[in-house]
Amino acid sequence: MTKFWRVKREAQRLWQQLASIPAFFIEYFQQKKYDLNFNDLVEVFDGTDQATSQYAIVLSYQPKGLSRSSLFTCEHLKRNGYKVFLISNARLAPQDLSQLKSLTWKIMIRPNFGYDFGGYRDGIRWLKQKKILPSRLLLLNDSTWYPLYSEDYLLRRIHESSADCVGALQLDKIRQPGKLVFESYFYSFSGTFFVSEIFTAFWANYLLSNIKQRAISNGEKKFSKIMLNASTDYKGIFTSSEFLELLKKQDSYFLQKTLLYAAYVDDSYKTSGIDLLQRFDLTEEWHSAVVQHVAAVCRRRHFHASFCYATIRLLGVPFLKKSHLPLHIRMRQKYCKAVLNGDLPRPSSKSMLDEIQSHDSPSPSDACC
Repeated sequence: MTKFWRVKREAQRLWQQLASIPAFFIEYFQQKKYDLNFNDLVEVFDGTDQATSQYAIVLSYQPKGLSRSSLFTCEHLKRNGYKVFLISNARLAPQDLSQLKSLTWKIMIRPNFGYDFGGYRDGIRWLKQKKILPSRLLLLNDSTWYPLYSEDYLLRRIHESSADCVGALQLDKIRQPGKLVFESYFYSFSGTFFVSEIFTAFWANYLLSNIKQRAISNGEKKFSKIMLNASTDYKGIFTSSEFLELLKKQDSYFLQKTLLYAAYVDDSYKTSGIDLLQRFDLTEEWHSAVVQHVAAVCRRRHFHASFCYATIRLLGVPFLKKSHLPLHIRMRQKYCKAVLNGDLPRPSSKSMLDEIQSHDSPSPSDACC
């Protein structure tokens, strides 16, 4: 039987597609007006940080108040040599603004127009207006708890990479083999790519939208395509292919815990995973069956969300998604279970673990995966 949340997902998509037709024209003229009045509509405050040529644009949308984990993110980036340019799509309380100033280089408060890519665009636009040329630019948003651990393999591998374009997490397209998507919550670019014609043209022509599917299409999907087609180097730091290669080399006890802390939204995969867990043994046949099972899930679902225990242990993935989608809700539950059982290390910040455990998690029927 088709799950209710899947029916709801398709209905929402259809409604968004219909609503997007008139909205396209409305938002086009909204953007024209917004851009004409840009310097009057945004507020920019000075932080205290000054030293370095590496910049990090951090997009935040927290209308109920800034979380402690967001401050921890800014602190971590500053400690690792980045000037933090925080862009908020919501008003900031005076106490939040005060705390941020000690951890940032600049703070921009802008209207909530265009989701994360709208904020990214405005931050890049402002840097170019001021003729600032970063040697390295990070783009990230507050949709993840980052970093989980003070030892950050993500930043280390970015610094070691010679690629001009880097995405933290690379996903294979399910129905289009060979096509990739770099998830929009963490990008890194060289100074050379920042001033390139292709990068400049993308942001100059970017169309802001408050319709989520259009924002994803115009932003994450189109930008991933541009990165892949650009005559420059690109790299995904954490990939499903690397994950699966490492998993094959693990012993059966590791695979047992991989299944124990797996998160599923598909009944067939869940049933298969439970069956394999119950039939645990040390034979090559069982080991091979688990690897095949994990590979099948990864072809269909987000590999880090499905197997957070294994991706953290094998790849050192330093973040968790805050998404309310069913797969990510179940992933957080399994992550917390693994931490409490001592099978995954606790986050470096106790407040981050508290946030993860208390994060608002609606029922799976309220969203889609």
